[in-house]
Amino acid sequence: MSEVTGRNKLNRFLRYKMRVIVGERMLIGNFLAFDRHMNIVLSNCEEYRQIRSKKNQKEIKEEKRMLGLIIVRGETIVSMSVEAPPPKKDTRPLQKKTNTIGVSQPMGRGISVTGVKSGLSSNIVGIGGPSTSSMFPQNGLNSGSFQGMNFRK
Repeated sequence: MSEVTGRNKLNRFLRYKMRVIVGERMLIGNFLAFDRHMNIVLSNCEEYRQIRSKKNQKEIKEEKRMLGLIIVRGETIVSMSVEAPPPKKDTRPLQKKTNTIGVSQPMGRGISVTGVKSGLSSNIVGIGGPSTSSMFPQNGLNSGSFQGMNFRK
């Protein structure tokens, strides 16, 4: 049989609803995490205390207090036991995409995102310079001449 370490045993109970007894207090909450010192984290935690009245020592009153998210020091834990298994995952189907009231849709701008093809755009008025299509070298020019200019020795 395989040996089960304490850490593996506790990993099995993550997300379970656990009962932790600490001194005279009982804590019930969802077991989220632990560390090597046995400090534990409980969410949605409720604390139950049994209080004896000062006048009548036999009368025991139980107080309940909602704590929320807490960390319990491992040194103070007397015992831990399982209250309930973890909640089932939500198996409802996701909402289908429809155009109805209450369902948001992305807004379109009506303009294509692609830019203008090269060679179809012209110069912008007020900004000098030739268009990009007129800057390409022409066929048939000698390597030493540029549009009527000769650089000969």
